[in-house]
Amino acid sequence: MTLDELPGYLRMLAARAGEAAIPGADAMGEVYMAEVKQELTRLSHPRGTITPSPPGSPPAMESGALAGSVTMVPASTPVVATASVSPHTIYDAVQEYGHTMHAHHDFMHYFYGGERFSRTVTVPPRPYMRPAIDIVAGNGTCHAAAAAAFYAAMWG
Repeated sequence: MTLDELPGYLRMLAARAGEAAIPGADAMGEVYMAEVKQELTRLSHPRGTITPSPPGSPPAMESGALAGSVTMVPASTPVVATASVSPHTIYDAVQEYGHTMHAHHDFMHYFYGGERFSRTVTVPPRPYMRPAIDIVAGNGTCHAAAAAAFYAAMWG
């Protein structure tokens, strides 16, 4: 390679690296999505029974709907590639951050370790997305997956 060819070669490498960011982001998204689903299926219990999850830990699975709703939108833009992982149920944020519900009429009627009636129900935070980030970032699986996918896309 001559000195005159170097700028063209560097532009080609930059373009290839920009495109390689897409599979790198997708690999991180897949690892994170798998960890979120694992967090949501560690414990389970029958519907209407008291959860075995200690306060502040991920929710215990009743039907599997929350874990089943977690999907990933693959990256599509080079250079700044972003893969989005998120759950898609009405209970996703309630479980992650907690919520207090109030009866619209006299009482709410529900089953939780038996029949109950309440004017308010507080669901404590049961984070599962944030702990999954800490796990995959801390144990290196996200980094390893992204690096392997990026390298394969970059160099074949």
